[in-house]
Amino acid sequence: MQALRTEITPSPPPFRLSLQGPLLSVGSCFADVIGQRLQAAKFTTLANPFGTLFHPLPMIRLLHMALQQELPPDESYLQFQERWLNYLLHSSLHAGSRQQLEAVIAERLAQVRRHLQVGQALLLTLGTSFLYEVKQLHLPVANCHKQPQGAFSKRLTPTQEMLEALQRLWQLLRQHNPDLKLVLTVSPVRHLKDGLEQNALSKAQLRLLCHQLAQQHPQEIYYFPSYELLLDDLRDYRFYASDLLHPSPLAEQYVWEKFTACLLDDEARAFLKEWTPLQQSLAHRPFNPTSAAHRQFLENTLRKLQALPKGVDVSAELNQLLQQLHT
Repeated sequence: MQALRTEITPSPPPFRLSLQGPLLSVGSCFADVIGQRLQAAKFTTLANPFGTLFHPLPMIRLLHMALQQELPPDESYLQFQERWLNYLLHSSLHAGSRQQLEAVIAERLAQVRRHLQVGQALLLTLGTSFLYEVKQLHLPVANCHKQPQGAFSKRLTPTQEMLEALQRLWQLLRQHNPDLKLVLTVSPVRHLKDGLEQNALSKAQLRLLCHQLAQQHPQEIYYFPSYELLLDDLRDYRFYASDLLHPSPLAEQYVWEKFTACLLDDEARAFLKEWTPLQQSLAHRPFNPTSAAHRQFLENTLRKLQALPKGVDVSAELNQLLQQLHT
């Protein structure tokens, strides 16, 4: 039968991700999707600790701050609707007082620093080339926090400017962790508020940025084509959520399967093959929790959990099963 679509096979990466060593996922909402799936697959993963970020420059600035043990400048804080926020972070990070928010941000930065110093890889998901700045402060922002539109200027950031910033970050990362690898990807979520033509221009610059950096460091930096998988491989609105912008759960699963097949090492893929059905067993809700059949099911699941590699933390799942068995 004639092929009805063009299936993409990602190019072979120069490195693989293992179950050992932390991962850090930073960027757009697609960074959350991959990060949360890695967490569920028992990878030690910190997913979007600064909240959702779209533009490379705010991501780079926060990672610089984490490594250099710096804190956001005073002018980046603002109060809105009785909550304190920071222009450099997403609105999901807020507090009742500035001191409380400062403490939260300091802890997040410390977490990121620890992950980067001992981690095996940083995953950056880039969303847009359009950068917003507070006019009066000349401050690039990660989020406008529902402030008046007139308070901000907007510009399409030149690829060279973003490339130079990423090059500086990469040098700093390697100083702190010479073994760290970098996985770049462009978010497949389109930014319709910019218009489709402007969105295409924005994404094209990000794709060029990833290409140029990966070409400069072909053994340590890899581009994973999540953008192409959704827009050129699946290429149909039935693979989108109801907003017609975000990928549907089916599309997320497809990209995840491509990601794991491409980037996980043999041991991690073998573990995932065992772990996925165990996840389904752990989520099972019995018709009769007190039946002998369900008890046997729990005991079988417990034995399978105990047989998993010792380096994988399944203590929460073991406790869950033991509690059910002793109920």
